[in-house]
Amino acid sequence: ELSYDQMQYFPEGGGKNYNVVASISVNDPTAKSELKSYLCAGDNVYMSDNNIYIAKNRYNAFDSNENVENTFIYRLSLANGQIYTSGKGNVKGYVPNKFAMNENSGYFTLVSQYTKKGANKNIANVYVLNNNLEVCGFANEIVSGAKVESTIFSKNMLFINPENSQSIYSVDLSEPTNPRGNGVLKLSTGNLLIYTYDENHIVTVDNGNNMLCLKLYDISDKDSPKMLYSEELGRGNIETSMFNDTLSFYFDKEKNIFTLPVTIYDSEKKQNITFNGGYLYKVNLDDGFERIGSITLPDNSSVIRPLKKSGNLYEFMGNIAVVIDYDNLENINEIRFK
Repeated sequence: ELSYDQMQYFPEGGGKNYNVVASISVNDPTAKSELKSYLCAGDNVYMSDNNIYIAKNRYNAFDSNENVENTFIYRLSLANGQIYTSGKGNVKGYVPNKFAMNENSGYFTLVSQYTKKGANKNIANVYVLNNNLEVCGFANEIVSGAKVESTIFSKNMLFINPENSQSIYSVDLSEPTNPRGNGVLKLSTGNLLIYTYDENHIVTVDNGNNMLCLKLYDISDKDSPKMLYSEELGRGNIETSMFNDTLSFYFDKEKNIFTLPVTIYDSEKKQNITFNGGYLYKVNLDDGFERIGSITLPDNSSVIRPLKKSGNLYEFMGNIAVVIDYDNLENINEIRFK
């Protein structure tokens, strides 16, 4: 139960939902935990090492000049096990999802989008907020005409993939107060997801030309990206849930190993599943992609969240967690939650 002094609310918001934030010590099980509830819950939540950012769309209050919604950003900070409010800011438009927010070197960067009045088209902007959550950097109309599908942040770069687009828009964040559009990468003929390998290389997953394919690109020249390696996973009879849930992809950058969920059907009768689980790949700049194993999951289930802990890989799906030994890739346990 929560006492009244543990409850707060976001005054600009509305609705019956709420966010619950808990601070629990994993080093001292006897330490008292901190628990707070925030009414009028935010729409998207992002957490860094020491801060939680909650984005709340402001549906019932509009800019009088352009008639677009705004988003309030609330920052909660964590110190010595305590949770406290440490800042508030706002930007034009709305945040498409939780992946469109990032904190780096004291700056908070986000992508927001809105429908341009009169033109009836979607516009995506990039905002950089300082430690006081004041806008200190802005890039206008980075994407025009399509909704944002996915965003990936690296140290000094931001990559934006619009919905139903085969292009990736890059933004240079090396100067936080002066974010700049850095060109458009045309990489695919189908749906596309991107993951950063390092500052100059990205891994993509796409399903263009009726096939599922992995590619590794050198993007040091933004005007002319170079595909270094390509790995075809299958044609026609293979699917992945990644395009609906980007968190089902796990990338261990320390070992350059990643796992992605796949479902393979009988080539003649597509309703018959012949494999359901995940493929594990190793990737590097010298050899490209190498499949090092696979994980079999129960039929009609899909990976919700992969997680690595204590030398094991956990594949969560609904009320089941399959535990895999990370060294030999063998299933060692299955946990069912009630």
